[in-house]
Amino acid sequence: MITFEKVQPTDIDCMADVKFRAFEPELKRYGISPAEMCSVEWNAWAMEHGDYYKILRDGQIAGGLHLFVFGQDFYNVHELNSIFVLPECQNQGIGSRAIRFIEETYPSARKWRLETPSLSTGNHHFYEKNGFVKVREVADGPVTLFVYYWEY
Repeated sequence: MITFEKVQPTDIDCMADVKFRAFEPELKRYGISPAEMCSVEWNAWAMEHGDYYKILRDGQIAGGLHLFVFGQDFYNVHELNSIFVLPECQNQGIGSRAIRFIEETYPSARKWRLETPSLSTGNHHFYEKNGFVKVREVADGPVTLFVYYWEY
């Protein structure tokens, strides 16, 4: 059973470890990783800024998601800052269930935006499968390109 709970201060060390383990294959494969996002400090910041959830599979942390909910104006565009699932829990529908959770929890959102590295083609497939559309690529340093998606 997949459930979602807000991250608590007692979860911070575990969330940092889970995020590192989730992104470690990207580091090994491409030599890139959002290392700062895997720190305890960043995870504590994330809990205080935005909405930060742990993804539980049968009561055990299997991943997480962090998002920013901006004002309830006409545009009502929000940002999926990160979504991550432990490698041993991937390809089991957990990420797609997380997207559905976001849609159910934030029904007034008109659009969601996110970015993911251009080298992470598995991420591209995942987001496209879940209704996101690539809108542009932007160079970010000498190695990494980020691909931006919007959900319509």
